[in-house]
Amino acid sequence: MENQRPPNLLLKNKRIIGWNRPNPYTLGRTIYLAGLILVIGVLVDWLRIDSHLPQPDVGGSQRILDRFGREIRHALSIRGERRYLEPLDKIPEQLRNAFVLAEDRHFYTHQGVEWRALARGLYYSLRQWRKVSGGSTITMQLVKINWPELRGVVHKPAQILQALWLEHKYSKGELLTYYLNTVPFGNKISGVGAACRYFFNKTCEQLSPGQVASLAIIPRNPNLFIGRPTALAQRRHDLLQKMFAATDTVVLTQAQSEPIKFTKTNPQFYAAHLTERILEEKPSQSEIFTTIDLELQKTLQALLYAETAKRRGSGDSGAALVLDNDTGEVLAYVGSPDYFDPAHGMVDGIRVLRSPGSALKPFVYELALENNWNLYSIVPDIPMVFSTQRAVYEPNNYGGNFSGPRTIRDALANSKNLPALYMTTQLGETRVLERLRRLGFTSLQQPAEYYGVGLALGNGEVSLWELTQAYSILARLGTTITPTYLRGNIALPKRVMPAETAFLIADVLRDPQARQEEFGRGGPLEFDYDVAVKTGTSSDYRDNWTVGFTKKITVGVWRGNADATPMLQRLSASRGTGPLFHKIMDAANKYRDPQWIKRPAGIVASRVCVLSGEKPGKYCSLTRLEYHLADHAPLQSCRYHKHRLIPNCNGKAVTLTYVQYPQEYQEWAKSSRIPSLQNQFQETCGGTNPQRLLAQLDSHAPSIIEPLNNTLYAIDPTIPLDHQEIRFVLRGVEHNHGVRVFMNDQPTTLVADNDEVFWPLQRGRYTFYLKQGQKVSNAVSILVR
Repeated sequence: MENQRPPNLLLKNKRIIGWNRPNPYTLGRTIYLAGLILVIGVLVDWLRIDSHLPQPDVGGSQRILDRFGREIRHALSIRGERRYLEPLDKIPEQLRNAFVLAEDRHFYTHQGVEWRALARGLYYSLRQWRKVSGGSTITMQLVKINWPELRGVVHKPAQILQALWLEHKYSKGELLTYYLNTVPFGNKISGVGAACRYFFNKTCEQLSPGQVASLAIIPRNPNLFIGRPTALAQRRHDLLQKMFAATDTVVLTQAQSEPIKFTKTNPQFYAAHLTERILEEKPSQSEIFTTIDLELQKTLQALLYAETAKRRGSGDSGAALVLDNDTGEVLAYVGSPDYFDPAHGMVDGIRVLRSPGSALKPFVYELALENNWNLYSIVPDIPMVFSTQRAVYEPNNYGGNFSGPRTIRDALANSKNLPALYMTTQLGETRVLERLRRLGFTSLQQPAEYYGVGLALGNGEVSLWELTQAYSILARLGTTITPTYLRGNIALPKRVMPAETAFLIADVLRDPQARQEEFGRGGPLEFDYDVAVKTGTSSDYRDNWTVGFTKKITVGVWRGNADATPMLQRLSASRGTGPLFHKIMDAANKYRDPQWIKRPAGIVASRVCVLSGEKPGKYCSLTRLEYHLADHAPLQSCRYHKHRLIPNCNGKAVTLTYVQYPQEYQEWAKSSRIPSLQNQFQETCGGTNPQRLLAQLDSHAPSIIEPLNNTLYAIDPTIPLDHQEIRFVLRGVEHNHGVRVFMNDQPTTLVADNDEVFWPLQRGRYTFYLKQGQKVSNAVSILVR
């Protein structure tokens, strides 16, 4: 008994705790289920992603280029990357081979996975308990770039499946193209196109062999190789050996000795407001060619920035626009002096609506020329009162004075306010507004009654875009072309005004002699070549505008405060924006021959009296040649310059030459220094009371008191025509006999033997005056519609 072996407690205990030998069937089933779950997990992980590679340019960064292919702006992709799309045939073979040698030397032979490299990487990683090498092929790297959710060891099987699928679906060329255009280099740079420009400020074709090798290595560890050039140099040395050791030892030696130097160029962008608009219009186009001239754009941005910084008191904001008149293409577009000014730099001054001041006057007068007025026609610059929908309007000129009767040339060239308002009333506010809208002023949305006659002086707000476009119509002699900033998007020209009248207005705007009364000579509006130019200053000096053109170029400039408050320095536009306009016009014509517009065949010139605009008479001392339509030659001889025999002037008879304005200007003439009969009489004949002496001589002289000169009448269609008449109020007729009424230089049957006479209405333009012997009264012109 003592020698009996004790029971196997271990076995006994095992039996006690329920341990049995494993069942082979149960173990196999467990392994099968685990494997099945793993396979299903991998398939689910893989099938949840898209099986197609997205196009490299979809959601990528966008390049906006100027008319010559120079980059204006490179907008980041939706991932915040800068990427240039480069077709495979545009990527040098040396650069392609360098990436293949550096990243995946068996790229052209494997099917998406390099199994040996993968196993080797897994072995060393497990052995050292850290990632030593991943063994990823270029195809597998494409998977990680485009499906970042498959990164990491857990997702490696799905990553492999996707790589195998891509190899099945795409060619090696397609895979390499996509990889080279999306491989990340750090610093928000993706793809070799962007990397070449960022690191070396070159295109891919311009890289040296040493730079090619450096570029191929950086993606492995951008932080390491960009920050430590010595580490990059060693890897580059090894890669260059693979590239050139067996083919070209001279190139190898030169490339290995080449210093590593990065430019790290983050390109500036220009035309910020315009490019923002373009990106909104074309959100998915990778390359967008514009009509901008980048060098001109840079010049304008620098000029506007410098001008604003130098003259802050004349506006904290501004904008400038340059158009090509032949095509309507935008050559330069500067929306503000500094786009990054946090206060208001992002406000696009070219599109903002502001009061144009006097800048719309040329279009009012052009419409008048279409309606039988002429540049030599007289318009009044005297105090007048206008009634509008909102108030009674009693305007003044910029200089605070009045200059009496003026030709349209003089009134427009010197930007007189009263003549422009008068002309608006003659044409009708509705017609003027319709014309402005036809010229492209689409911002004028209110009815004509809202603006009133003040439409000619800036009552309606417009944009610099609209204003510059309208002036380019004059430069094209009446044809409009919708401006474009996208290359290949030129609109067809459309005629909106006669070439002849457009030329006449353009000729006034380029005439420095005509505008010298208000602007002087030799100022910023005068060039050594022909330039038509017009300024505009809004009320309270809130806005300064200068717009002008040559045959080929139209330039528009605006300056003011962004919040529309009055400028600190109360400058007229000729001083506020004139100097900047001059610099921009010179810059735009730097490489162009600044030509002037050819005169249309329907325009001829006649000599006229400078003062009256009529055919020069014997006593007209100043005359000039004036352009007009061929069938609009002046017919009436000058009625302003006259002569008179004084029977007793210091004991002898003297003939005095003098100026006599029409009756409506008499009140103004009293305060002017014109050589009137009274002034000439006092200067020549002396006397203490020349007015009384002349009154005795003139006591029986006839004159027309009403209607005023250039009054507009309209026939009432509800009343029979033979019941509609105009009443003429006369003076000095009751004491005279033989007074005859002349209409358009022809005697009428009207009898002027009382202080009034009635004339039946007839459509047309007429000029009336009275005549008794050698005495001729003032002339009154009327228009009946």
